[in-house]
Amino acid sequence: MWQERLWGVMFTVFAVLAVVLASVGLYGLMAHTVAQRTREIGIRVALGAGQGSVGRMIVRAPRV
Repeated sequence: MWQERLWGVMFTVFAVLAVVLASVGLYGLMAHTVAQRTREIGIRVALGAGQGSVGRMIVRAPRV
């Protein structure tokens, strides 16, 4: 019984670690994207773009 419990705890710890690493990676990616496009965001807001449209612009895939 103790081995099954140990495996369950280990898988839980690894799953939580994977979720934390994925969250940190996504946060870093979004922070980098926003930092690169700060001027564009500022111009759009100055011209009257709403919060929703600016947010969608940041989240969607960049044009290459």
